[in-house]
Amino acid sequence: MSRWISALFAATGCALWAMGCGTKEEAPKPAVDSPPSHPSGSPSDAPTSLVSALPTASPIAQQPLHFRVAFDLPAASSVFWVRGALVVCETGCLLPEKTGLPAPRTWLVTRDKMEEDETLWPERAYFGHKREKIYQLGNARALFWGAYPNDMWARIDHGYDRGGIGQLQPVARSGKIWVDRETAWRPDLYEAPPRHLDDALLRAPAAGGWYTIVHGGKAPPVLVEKGKLHRWVNNAWVTTPAPWEGRYSRPRADNGERWAERLANGTTVVAASNGTFCVSATGEITPIVVDGKPELSAQPSNVYIADSGLWVLTPSHVLFASDDTAGRPAPHELRVPYTPPKPVQPVASAASAQPSAAASSVAPVVEMPMPVKLTDKCTTPFVILATHQKRFEDYPTVRRSFEGHSEWQDDLVFVEFQRAGVVYLGAQAKTPDLARKVADAVTTGEPLLKPQLTCLDALSHIPDRYSPPVYGHVWGLNLTTGATVNFLWP
Repeated sequence: MSRWISALFAATGCALWAMGCGTKEEAPKPAVDSPPSHPSGSPSDAPTSLVSALPTASPIAQQPLHFRVAFDLPAASSVFWVRGALVVCETGCLLPEKTGLPAPRTWLVTRDKMEEDETLWPERAYFGHKREKIYQLGNARALFWGAYPNDMWARIDHGYDRGGIGQLQPVARSGKIWVDRETAWRPDLYEAPPRHLDDALLRAPAAGGWYTIVHGGKAPPVLVEKGKLHRWVNNAWVTTPAPWEGRYSRPRADNGERWAERLANGTTVVAASNGTFCVSATGEITPIVVDGKPELSAQPSNVYIADSGLWVLTPSHVLFASDDTAGRPAPHELRVPYTPPKPVQPVASAASAQPSAAASSVAPVVEMPMPVKLTDKCTTPFVILATHQKRFEDYPTVRRSFEGHSEWQDDLVFVEFQRAGVVYLGAQAKTPDLARKVADAVTTGEPLLKPQLTCLDALSHIPDRYSPPVYGHVWGLNLTTGATVNFLWP
């Protein structure tokens, strides 16, 4: 969604405004969200939706986003995204059948040029028995990842043998050569969404919300799945039919791309197996237009984004927005890191201005109260679902047992806490009747679970899910998909 440029319109006498795929906007600086003081079981107090501030209809037809062909890709090539550039190699990046044969041709593709560069082939970084071994096993291929130009990585990958040889040690790019490094962490392709979207993730209708939610750029967050567009509007997901048929997995490629990316003007660009589409801030869907090659708009595609702009890849071409301004990415909405609470320190009583050294060195015992038996008079029913020896577990059995029970999303809050060396996971229910329904449903779906009906006001001890006590925290669980939402990390 573009900014109103009323001052310019007044000066030129123009009364038109544009919104959507054809909008231009300067990319604002990255925004950092702050963790709100958030009651454990209530809806987020963050801004609910940007739709109310948007015009409901445009006085002119939405303009499609135009692209140009930037580069032609070699046939049957492998393509690897190294954030901000592409590494392309022929023959699927497979090593030659034996030493002495020519290595596959490799290219580096940047916004400015596509240049063949034989030094990109990482085989030369391996010596001795490792190099001989990869040829003995066969079917080895090169993989690339990282960020261009200062954090690029590669390795030779092939099947394991009895000696355990499989993925060789990664090597790092240094100038025009590959060098050994002790470790190489694969960078996360997806940044954690800001905390004000946690309620949207708790209610996400599609799996993989943490990694697939598209946000920023003054438009509502969206989720994309086959044939559907989900938009987070006024604290609820609104689902509409969409023309995309499915995600395109590029053969012989990294497959680290996402379904969709967000531009600074609020447009969401969706790459699918049947073409590339853009979604305006108000949810209008149009296919892209490829200048000079209109047939490319309906080809399978992948989409990548970097600070330099949007990249769209078809099986044979690299496409950039015809107007570089229109292809600018939305500013990053950074998630504030979690800061663990400090241990509770003892407080001197008023009656003892100078406590003894022994008394001052012992911290008071702080833990969740002991749950008691559930009765109809209990106003804070708590269903104990599982116990464990360690905290911060994934609890796959519990997740499976609640998957599909979206009708309880607003009536249950899950809490994990530790008491007397035992870790408990339970659900705070609004009524005793709901607690019993939950226990019955869990037992039916997962016989291994033995839920216990108790009375415990767990949420009064965790008033803010973003600032929990040391002994417990709210455990976010999406009851539609069974996915967890981590309120603490990163």
